[in-house]
Amino acid sequence: MLRFLQGVRRLRPVVHASTPQWDLPLVLEALASGPFEPLELSSLKALSWKTALLLALTSAKRVSELTALSVHPSCLRILGDRSGATLRPNPSFVPKSLRSAFRSRAIQLGGFSLPPHGGDREAKLHLLCPVRALACYVERTAALRRTEQLFVCFGGGVIGKALSKKRLAGWP
Repeated sequence: MLRFLQGVRRLRPVVHASTPQWDLPLVLEALASGPFEPLELSSLKALSWKTALLLALTSAKRVSELTALSVHPSCLRILGDRSGATLRPNPSFVPKSLRSAFRSRAIQLGGFSLPPHGGDREAKLHLLCPVRALACYVERTAALRRTEQLFVCFGGGVIGKALSKKRLAGWP
């Protein structure tokens, strides 16, 4: 009986469910429409998700590095015309990879398709600008923020508290 089961396992191995694939153009198209736009009218949940995803895509940082980002004036600088932003992690953050060249390295973001727009395509691209989303997110969360960490919880009894790595990693 044991040999039979081993043979079945060899002939028909267990197929593990892989991570679902996603289509980046489809995701970006969704981020440029409701409920994520207009940013000023979007829910804090939608704004948080959009900002986190755009920062993750444009910075290529790990979740731990994204949760270490700070809104302290020495760590976050957004240009007045929203043409760029500089983000730095909290100085006490120790990255998983301790190579000195990348330790506490600043994230430089450039705004794109800034107004005035030359057409519908540029206007739509501007809706995906990470600097625009970041500036709106920082302004919207300023009143409820209880921490200097960039990403904060947006619901329940923990609103305004620091967002954990596990929770940020679980955002869609």
